[in-house]
Amino acid sequence: MSNGVERPDGVYSVAYRPEHLVGREREKEAICQAIEGGKRVIYVEGQGGIGKTRLLTDAAAFIPEMVSDPSPTVLSIVDFYDTAMHSSIALEDALADRIRRQLEDETLFQDFFRVLEQYRAGRAEEKRVHEAFARVFNEWVEGRYAVLCFDTAEALEYGRDAREVIEDCEIEGQEAPAVYWIQQALRDLNDTTLLIAGRPTRGLRVQLRESYGEGLWTDVFLGALSLDEAYQYFEASPYGRDEDEETIQRIWLLTDGRPILLSLAIDWLHWGVELHDLYRDDIEALQALSEKRDEEWQSRRERFEVALVRKIRLLKSPMDAALYYAARARKGFTAHMLHQILTDEELPFREVELTLEQAVDLVEELSKLSFVKHPYGAREGWYFLHDEMYDLLDKHIWRVDFPGYTHQAQAARFIAGQVYGDEHQRGLVADATERVRQAGPHVDLLETRRQLNILQTERLFYVLEADPQDGYRWYRRLDIQAIEQGHCEWDDMLRIEVLRFMNTFPYWAKQNEVVKEIDPLSNELVFADFVNRDARALWVQRLLARGDYEKVIRVARKLLQRYPDWDDFWKAVVLTGLGSALMRQGKVESATVLREALQILETPDLEGDPWAVQHYTGMAYLYLGLRARAEWNLKRAALMYEKAHGTFQDNDESIEAARALNNSAFILVKQGEYQKAIDNARKASEIRDEFGDIVGKGLSLNTLAIAIDRSGQPIIAQGLARDALRHLQLAKENRYPGLDRAIAMVHINLGRIQRHRARRERPHLEERVMKSWRRAEEELLKAVDLVDRLEPYYRFDLYNQLGLLYSNWANWLFTRRSEETERFFQLMEKGDHYFELANRFAEENGLFIDQADNLEDWAWVYHLRRAYGEQTGEKMSHEELRREVFDRLNRAEALALESVEDVTQKELQAHYILGSVHHSRGRFIHKFDLDVLEALKEYALSVAYYDHFALNPSDPLERRERVREHIRDTLERILQESSEEAVEETCDEMKRAVEKEKLPSTGLCEWLEETLADLTWE
Repeated sequence: MSNGVERPDGVYSVAYRPEHLVGREREKEAICQAIEGGKRVIYVEGQGGIGKTRLLTDAAAFIPEMVSDPSPTVLSIVDFYDTAMHSSIALEDALADRIRRQLEDETLFQDFFRVLEQYRAGRAEEKRVHEAFARVFNEWVEGRYAVLCFDTAEALEYGRDAREVIEDCEIEGQEAPAVYWIQQALRDLNDTTLLIAGRPTRGLRVQLRESYGEGLWTDVFLGALSLDEAYQYFEASPYGRDEDEETIQRIWLLTDGRPILLSLAIDWLHWGVELHDLYRDDIEALQALSEKRDEEWQSRRERFEVALVRKIRLLKSPMDAALYYAARARKGFTAHMLHQILTDEELPFREVELTLEQAVDLVEELSKLSFVKHPYGAREGWYFLHDEMYDLLDKHIWRVDFPGYTHQAQAARFIAGQVYGDEHQRGLVADATERVRQAGPHVDLLETRRQLNILQTERLFYVLEADPQDGYRWYRRLDIQAIEQGHCEWDDMLRIEVLRFMNTFPYWAKQNEVVKEIDPLSNELVFADFVNRDARALWVQRLLARGDYEKVIRVARKLLQRYPDWDDFWKAVVLTGLGSALMRQGKVESATVLREALQILETPDLEGDPWAVQHYTGMAYLYLGLRARAEWNLKRAALMYEKAHGTFQDNDESIEAARALNNSAFILVKQGEYQKAIDNARKASEIRDEFGDIVGKGLSLNTLAIAIDRSGQPIIAQGLARDALRHLQLAKENRYPGLDRAIAMVHINLGRIQRHRARRERPHLEERVMKSWRRAEEELLKAVDLVDRLEPYYRFDLYNQLGLLYSNWANWLFTRRSEETERFFQLMEKGDHYFELANRFAEENGLFIDQADNLEDWAWVYHLRRAYGEQTGEKMSHEELRREVFDRLNRAEALALESVEDVTQKELQAHYILGSVHHSRGRFIHKFDLDVLEALKEYALSVAYYDHFALNPSDPLERRERVREHIRDTLERILQESSEEAVEETCDEMKRAVEKEKLPSTGLCEWLEETLADLTWE
């Protein structure tokens, strides 16, 4: 037969599907009886192309007819061919969406979708989503009965990690979330039966059956069509009605009654293609041969199958090329995609002249075929071949034409690079990235980001097919980002996609050494050693991102002990996860573990993906910075954040780089490095703005405002903070969740800025100063309204800022309006109240350095009451006030000293607090005890601690300069009232006080010598 078969009516088509389900009466009866009998799971099992999907599709018609009291609502199919559906969250999302659409009621499941949005924004736990779904579903199903339809169940088995990985990482159920949902969450749904279909599997069917037991489970085996059903099948087709019974019987025997092959045979007969050369035996001989089921029969059947499939090559129209390349698009195809492929100069096996409009018409024709489908929920214009047809075309055409897989890899590379592209290259991914940047309301952003993640996952499949080794490296990079950014659904999709690829093309995966072995009997895969090692390391990171720190610590330690000889990079990744979890739990040993990881990661010529090595190096530095910040070791925190930022920047990880920059800016403010803090916060803001991160930009603007305020520019800082607030409020209006915390942080900062403005205003501008005090109070009280949204540190900071506001305000008020004693005491009482709240909260949450800082601030309430006591009619005695002051200062000193393990260690926040404690104590002794020498000893200790804190003793430090000024003025009075020798003796006493505490005194001694020389020279 010559090539170029044309259809008599000019229509390009093969295998038109019958309009209704043919036969299957026994199976339909079994399904309906199982529903009436209260079975929770009905498992329909059958070979590929046997009609499982068609049976599920028609379930919506035959189940309501055959089952009553009540008549069930049959939901549209959820197809596990779509990797996105393997997430239990996505599964519930899909079910809720199907109910809303089928019942045409958008008000249904609103509570569920609200919690789902919170989860996808990182504000709700997965458990809350499942609880919300079960609650709302059960409200909806009351008085009804629901049948859920799941297809391609075998894909759930393909997406599972190796058994030893599951056991080592203690993740039973978590590695296959959709399976776990069927086993557990389905039980929470009232009046519901699951109808699930799949090919024979190694263990999934048994696993699910054991979960439910015989009482709640039943099997329905879907076998070949009977001969009578085959006659009906031909009769139902517009192209098969005229065939004689003997021809139908021959085809039925040779296709083994599989509908997908029957439909192909019908179409070829209508095309006038002779099939008799494939079965020259008479019908009796063919029947006898089929009953033997021996090798000869299997060979005869396979030859017939091959011929049926390969006759697609005879099509003269563009349909042959379209089907040829549609078979390579296992993630679906569109008219535009086929047009790109078929008109490419190098890719097609023959030149095809095809306009985009013709491609649209061609795909419309393809969509009518029995083995082409547009599943419910698929993107508009996207079509898929039947799973079995993908396999048949791959087996009988592509692998015959290209046994070395060269053109298959070339086609996959074209689809990945030209059709999908990436974030910077034209294509589906670039278009989706732009939609994310342009998204408005937060709910739209979440959905556009999810669609981008789905496209990135689909692209990964083709990258893997083009080059499995390179694709695996790309998978690791994407999955690391998904894990670090907390995108659990995307992480599940990526992990399952790479495992599914290996099960789809096992021999190609084995040829490229990502699969080690294939069991010849069960076809079960043994993944390459490096794949299983990676899986364990990624599960450690996954559990860390999900906040399961106890399990991370337990699993990581077990892995390191069980596999001591595995490669260094793997060990470093596990150590990074372990150290990070220990840090999150506040364990001191976290720094040791992270440093061990860093030592490995920074080894020259370390074997491992360079990008992943850099990423984990950056994460180790970031967590070391967080640990140093928790210890108030500001110098080390700043250094770690700087290194983290540089590492992420070199690795082209802009989001992580901005995170490190923003953290660094906060520390630099604490160190007094204001300009550097301003630069870092501004860079972080610019990066976040570029990526459309409106919330991140708001937070960076707030950090920038803090830095600028501390640099002495409160008016500019106020404008920036208000700009930050506008960004966050705009985001909130667009339904971004979780913003109350960020908004409260900005209100705290605005309160702090207004307090600083009040203190810095010119004394005679009383009305302006009063306005600043009131605005500071307003901002801080707005934060109080959101206090439950704040983390412990920021809640403490709010209480401390309120204490400072009211004590500073009272001090200012008395110096300007001394007659307002009642208002003075009201403000002092409020200050005392909030300092007490801050103290209690810090103590309960282990914020001991912050508690010490607060106690030193709190002591000033009683210091000021002592100072103004005579004018205000203070009721407490001088001794009682002194006791209150010293009690707080002594407790602050004890807490600060406890946090300093090594007194020689420099630049700790504890040193700054100790400097402040000794300054405050010295001021009280100087003013009220009138013990000049004791006061100077306290001042000396204060300067020594401030020197120890400063990056450089010569650097300016505002509070240290004030103490030095006190010392200089006091020494000058001693010199005037006594002698030079008395001054020298006093200086020696000050030095001895410092040496007694074993503090370095070089800076103090040099400054005292210079001061003494100046005084005596004068």
